[in-house]
Amino acid sequence: MITRTRSTIRCAALMAVLATLAIGSTVRPVNAESPTHVRSVVRNITSTVPALAECPNPAVAALALVYTESYHLQYTDTTFHLADNEEGTFTELSASNAVLGSGHFTFPFVVQGPRAPVQTFTSIINATGETVDGALIRVRIAQHFTITANGDITSNFSIITCS
Repeated sequence: MITRTRSTIRCAALMAVLATLAIGSTVRPVNAESPTHVRSVVRNITSTVPALAECPNPAVAALALVYTESYHLQYTDTTFHLADNEEGTFTELSASNAVLGSGHFTFPFVVQGPRAPVQTFTSIINATGETVDGALIRVRIAQHFTITANGDITSNFSIITCS
């Protein structure tokens, strides 16, 4: 999921810049219309990803995911807000595809700002489940960064908790 997070951040940053450039380069009348919305909901997405490098467990080789993705982009003449939320289930798999544990996860990802390059990016992965022998699985990966008007990253952090 974390590799996907980084990829999503890069993709969202590019989308945000493109959307901001498109909005900024369009001359709109003083009585501009309401915010523009782009929405998408896709259900029952399946994906198998490598185990999280941030939460090493030699027994876990991969995570099988089944989730719903809700995407919403809203922009006006001066601002934009992108929210991409994934919510679903995960199954921990061994190298031989034996089930080691399972649970539920949420992955909200938000990008917003007035115009490029002023933007904030936030993503938080929360996963809770149980191993086949009853042990608790808990993963939280929070990432955030802020970009100022001159393109400097002023806030950049990750908080990772695995148990």
